[in-house]
Amino acid sequence: MTHEILPSGILVATDGAYEQTRVVGNLNYIHLTGGIYLPVPMHELNLAQLQDVNRLRDQNFKSGLERKNDALKIMVADAVQDFAGDRNMTIVDVGSGQTTIVPYFSKISRYMSVDIDPHVVAALNAQSIESHVVGDIRQISLGDDGINILIALYMLQFRIDDNLFTDLASIMRNGDVMFANLYRIGDDRKEWLRGRVAAAGLSIGQEIADTKISPGRQVFWTLAKKQSEADRLATIFSAKLHSPPLP
Repeated sequence: MTHEILPSGILVATDGAYEQTRVVGNLNYIHLTGGIYLPVPMHELNLAQLQDVNRLRDQNFKSGLERKNDALKIMVADAVQDFAGDRNMTIVDVGSGQTTIVPYFSKISRYMSVDIDPHVVAALNAQSIESHVVGDIRQISLGDDGINILIALYMLQFRIDDNLFTDLASIMRNGDVMFANLYRIGDDRKEWLRGRVAAAGLSIGQEIADTKISPGRQVFWTLAKKQSEADRLATIFSAKLHSPPLP
């Protein structure tokens, strides 16, 4: 069993054998993806640990190890473009990391990312991609034309601020929607998230179980200030999910 423990406490396996857990010393490390193992549950990672996870996952994206992530992004982009129709579309990529969702869209009027990691924000801004730290969400001005679509993929399992949904709701209008996946999130954590969504004044469309990308490991939520809009996006995405396999 060959591994390296980073200064942040993240364990990186280098032997290619990916068990669900690894015990090193007195610590039980939890498998995340590839060779990445966590010393605490995902929602308890501190910023330094999350930064290491982001860096390692970015390497996995580039090496092709996270193709399921790509498959989901393709499907989400397709669904929200159908939802928007001919309207101008502003995408807010919440928890984007450095591997943004931009390439999966055929049309975007405006794109911006929001991330907890200031290094990610600085790197994206250096590439002329508009990016903001989570603490600045309320200062973001989305404008009044078209539709604003917020997308949060593979991030709700990590540590989030208690006021995240309230802050997001503050920049959303009645016709705007949000799409999120809940990946490897237990029932207790899911109920906590539901409580934060309700406190923010947002409605959740019918929860969609994943039957194609990571069955049994994630579900999908659509959120909006208007229940009818959350339900409409849920219907569109569900149809995509149950269509023939991705090419």
